Amino acid sequence: MGLELDASGIHVAEYLTLPPPKDVLQAKLDEAIAPSPAGLDNRGGAEA
Repeated sequence: MGLELDASGIHVAEYLTLPPPKDVLQAKLDEAIAPSPAGLDNRGGAEA
């Protein structure tokens, strides 16, 4: 459950005092940098 601070618009989902285990961190990083199929389909027609 996240916290919402109304006036500032800040949303806090989780606060970690210690880093997660290496395998959990690696999985989250891999997920964050993986290209999304929707994003690849909507590139605006510009090809590299």
